[in-house]
Amino acid sequence: MTSRLEAERVATRFMGELTRRLKESNASDLHLQEGEPPAIRIVSGLSPQKDLGVVDSAILNYLMEEYLDSEGLDYFEKNGAVDAGVQLADMRLRMAAFRHMGGMAISFRYIPSTPPDFDRLNLPQVIKRLANLPRGLVIFCGPTGCGKSTTVASLIHMINRSRKAHIITVEEPIEFIHHSINCLIAQREVGHHTQSFAGALREALREDPDVILVGEMRDVDTIELALRAAETGHLVFSTLHTSGAAGSISRIIDAFEPEARSTVRTELSLVLMGVVSQILMPAKDGLTRIPVCEILIPNDAVRHLIRENKIEQIPNIIQSGVAEGMLSFSAHIASLTKDGKIDTAGGLEAVGEAWRIADMLFD
Repeated sequence: MTSRLEAERVATRFMGELTRRLKESNASDLHLQEGEPPAIRIVSGLSPQKDLGVVDSAILNYLMEEYLDSEGLDYFEKNGAVDAGVQLADMRLRMAAFRHMGGMAISFRYIPSTPPDFDRLNLPQVIKRLANLPRGLVIFCGPTGCGKSTTVASLIHMINRSRKAHIITVEEPIEFIHHSINCLIAQREVGHHTQSFAGALREALREDPDVILVGEMRDVDTIELALRAAETGHLVFSTLHTSGAAGSISRIIDAFEPEARSTVRTELSLVLMGVVSQILMPAKDGLTRIPVCEILIPNDAVRHLIRENKIEQIPNIIQSGVAEGMLSFSAHIASLTKDGKIDTAGGLEAVGEAWRIADMLFD
């Protein structure tokens, strides 16, 4: 059994060396699992760092006590999992600790120390428009680790530099740290500064915000309050773990009881100002990842389809809405392939529209 002093020494060495490797290899995640060597996630997948030995429970327990407060430790004991933000000397990490059949594990997501600059993210320029909206709801969706939080943070940073507004963020945990530049920014973390997304959003409506970031719309109360905030003149950014614009809109509507969905469809058709769905793909150089996006900019046709519950027809509108700034996954993959940024095979693997991409590449 490793002593606490030894655990501290080994944990300090682990974290110092691994965070250095995270930066140098452009890795996104660090995994520490009891009885296994630490692993970092690079573009090609997980890379075990076997030269550092294996992680034992004493080391993990030390990190838990070092990085979590008493409330976080109590939550972990009761629920078997906990999320938290960790501020190290030279970087910030998002921590997810959990128990599993083999013992304990901690996953860390690397978060750059400064908010990202939109122009460095290789995102479609049309997304910039969303930072200039005066009001409405904008949804960012995609699987875990697809870059949603980074995209949203870049827009918040853009607003902070270009507007004079009051911004309130509600996150779990806080990821990118924003400091007031031209805007006044308040960041709240669920579990520390507020008990829930819905509660913080309800409070925000009395705090004179111009822009509200809701880290995730995960329940009916939060969705309902986000719609109300957008309807009453606020710009609301939020995320969903869904794939595609149509899937995101359906997820919002289906969260409500059947008798309420007609009203929700009408509200959503009025306040929705954009949906950005994204995935990350390996760049052709194999060293970095490139965001691939689907972008919906609601027009009259889209709003009509939402009201009439014909959500399945929205992808057709996206395909024909290029002039209005819309972009399909297949069109973006074709464009990136033509520009030599990604490999065609990777693009075909990413989405199930190989025939459409082939048509765009070879017409």
